[in-house]
Amino acid sequence: MTTLHRIVPAAFAVLLLTAAACRRSDSPAYVQFAGPEQTDNWDPFEELAYNVRLPEGTPSDAAFDLRLTVRHSDAYRSDRVRLIITQADENRAYRPDTITVMLSDKEGNWKGERNFSVYTCSILLREDFRPGPGTTFGIRPDSPEPLAGISKIGLSLTSPSR
Repeated sequence: MTTLHRIVPAAFAVLLLTAAACRRSDSPAYVQFAGPEQTDNWDPFEELAYNVRLPEGTPSDAAFDLRLTVRHSDAYRSDRVRLIITQADENRAYRPDTITVMLSDKEGNWKGERNFSVYTCSILLREDFRPGPGTTFGIRPDSPEPLAGISKIGLSLTSPSR
């Protein structure tokens, strides 16, 4: 058996173990993306709905980092987007909150990752978030006019980053 025949299987095994370890530590407990019906104009009255469903076996007191991700194109002409977020669960509805997500830096360069003409910017909304039974979120733009260029808004729950 040649040296190459011994190295290739060993390297493949190391690659598989590394990929499995990365996937386990990086995979979120919950991810949902939603987008406006018309991606060229997000109506200010159109609320995107999110129903948080955790995997079977997740402890009821499990804590997560709650992240919000905005996907947009160059057609979005502002350096920020203001969003109104509502939250409810089986026991109560919480007061709506308005947040501003900065999509570019001071020089006007888009933040986040770029895949062709779509930019993805993700922010931490809340640490130590413990979703209750039936947790839902609603997100809509805080704008008097339709927003062009916002294609998707995502929510995810990940292991705490501590």
